[in-house]
Amino acid sequence: MSPPLPCRITPVEEEDLPWVASVARTAFLDPWTLEMFRDEFRKPETLTCKGSFGGVPAGYIFCARILDEWEILSLAVESAFRRLGTARALLDETVRQARNSSCRRILLEVNEGNAPAIALYEGFGFQAMGRRPGYYPEDGSDALLMELLIHP
Repeated sequence: MSPPLPCRITPVEEEDLPWVASVARTAFLDPWTLEMFRDEFRKPETLTCKGSFGGVPAGYIFCARILDEWEILSLAVESAFRRLGTARALLDETVRQARNSSCRRILLEVNEGNAPAIALYEGFGFQAMGRRPGYYPEDGSDALLMELLIHP
């Protein structure tokens, strides 16, 4: 399936949050709740982006800005829009904004068994820097810690 238009990136709006939570429920074994997304959305240091094709929302990213570091907190794409460049477009925008700020690195945790996500992050230059054993209680998987150094 080809997308009808290029992926358009816009900020997540508060009215998008139920949709964001529903995408998370389909993407993760232990997803954030709607209230968790609302709480994070309301923080001034949170960056959010939504990717859409022809006005149809396809995926989201939530990041926390902490001093000169950003952390990707949640990134998910609707199943119908996977492998169409949605996650790549969301990461492109996140990295672009990070480069235009005083950010020196972007951090994230990813399930060690999520090979497609790891490949995507590695394609952006993220490198493994450690792991958190048993981080994901739903299946006991380790979290791979990854970072991308930003050079202005």
